[in-house]
Order: sequence, then C-alpha cells, then structure tokens
Amino acid sequence: MHRRNVEVRVLSYSPSEDSLKKLAESIWLQHGQDVEELTTVFYLPGMNPKSTGFALGGCMKGKGCYVTLD
Repeated sequence: MHRRNVEVRVLSYSPSEDSLKKLAESIWLQHGQDVEELTTVFYLPGMNPKSTGFALGGCMKGKGCYVTLD
C-alpha cells in the first residue's frame, strides 16, 4: 500500500507558476522525502475540489520539481 499525505494551504491570490513550483518544492522537502514522487494539486479559493484543480505540481527524486498549469 502506498502512503498518502495531504496538506491544505489556502492562497488568496492567483499565484505565478514560479511561486507554485516553490510551494510544491517546500511541501516535498517537508513531507515527501520518504516517497519516490509527491504530487501536489493546487486549488484557488472558491474552486470545487471535486472538480479539476487549478494546477498540478510535484517533485521526483533525482528529477526535481515541476508545475503544470494546462
């Protein structure tokens, strides 16, 4: 079974791709060191979390972090 971890942070602005990448990296450094890949789903205030997210981000061991806004 894969270990899952969720952290919620509310951002009250429309963040840049760079700031989302830095946030994904900070979550990776705090919580993702014992997994091969950590995926982060970003939602903005007012978005339906049962729908699609604003952006996807993540970090992989040895490959660094990324953010996808498409």
